[in-house]
Amino acid sequence: MKKDVKKKIALLGDPAVGKTSLIRRYVIDRYDDKYISTLGTKVTKKTIEFDEQDTELTLIIWDVLGQREFRKIQDAAFEGSKGAIVVFDVSRDETFDGLEYWIEAVRKIAKDIPLIILGNKIDLVESYDTANAEALADFYNTSFYCSSAKTGLNVETAFLTLGKTLIE
Repeated sequence: MKKDVKKKIALLGDPAVGKTSLIRRYVIDRYDDKYISTLGTKVTKKTIEFDEQDTELTLIIWDVLGQREFRKIQDAAFEGSKGAIVVFDVSRDETFDGLEYWIEAVRKIAKDIPLIILGNKIDLVESYDTANAEALADFYNTSFYCSSAKTGLNVETAFLTLGKTLIE
């Protein structure tokens, strides 16, 4: 009999970094380039089988709005989170600068939860120097991946890595 585990995770980051597109790619394996700003939070579920651990993990994925001025809504969304994927857009440096804000904000509410840092939209740049992102990931003792919601690059890897951490 498999263990049935449910964990709430949050996807956070500045507006238009691709949080909703990443969830859409991961959950239904689709991509849509129409941008619609998330108002409040949107909740999606996906179940992952971890046969080695004899566990079925249901991720309850909270897509949290990226506008910083809505701190009360964000704080409420972070409540009870067991993990987070913090996203920035590799084609816009200012979204990388916002990562510390998001990490500190979620950890203020959810404490020392596991994180993954994702540099999304890698398909939009010819090359990307990962040194700063890797240094930030080292500082927070976590993993960093470049991803693309458009092509699917490292989307599943990021969610699976976080999922594995949550059941260990």
